Amino acid sequence: MRDVSYFKKRYEKRGVEFLAVHAFAEREEADAHIAESKSGYRWMFADDGALAALGVTGTPTQIVLDREGRVAWKSSLSTYREGPAAIQAALDAALED
Repeated sequence: MRDVSYFKKRYEKRGVEFLAVHAFAEREEADAHIAESKSGYRWMFADDGALAALGVTGTPTQIVLDREGRVAWKSSLSTYREGPAAIQAALDAALED
């Protein structure tokens, strides 16, 4: 998540919202983790339906939504290894007018 923190600082000035999604845990466990977190992200709990709709099959997963709320880019084990350049390209593309 170190790369995401960098991009959060850089892109939030451009109106980009960063959201951490807690998944694959019971709601009470997620709430406890979120309460202890000092990440600075807004958090949400995703149930199985939300995870399926986004195509999330494992964690960590990073998702970039475009201005219409469509998935513009989603990480996987292979894209995660691509590093920060892939995230930056997705953010820049999603912000294009």
